[in-house]
Amino acid sequence: MTPLLACFPVCLTFVAIGIVGVIVVAFGMYNRAPLPEEEAPAADAPPSGRPPLWVLPLMLLVLTAVMLVLNWIWPNE
Repeated sequence: MTPLLACFPVCLTFVAIGIVGVIVVAFGMYNRAPLPEEEAPAADAPPSGRPPLWVLPLMLLVLTAVMLVLNWIWPNE
């Protein structure tokens, strides 16, 4: 792949991130405070926030397994 074609998807990614950032700032969607009419969550609602600590190692393990399978299916020649 030529360097120009290799740069194209990366440049498009950063342009898309920039467009989303401009939209967020233009419409004031950052640092949102809860509205006064919003109700508090129910007492029996599941807690929100950070996932358990075992989620990250599990995701990394699955990603590694997928990469190994793909490497086995499409080896470099």
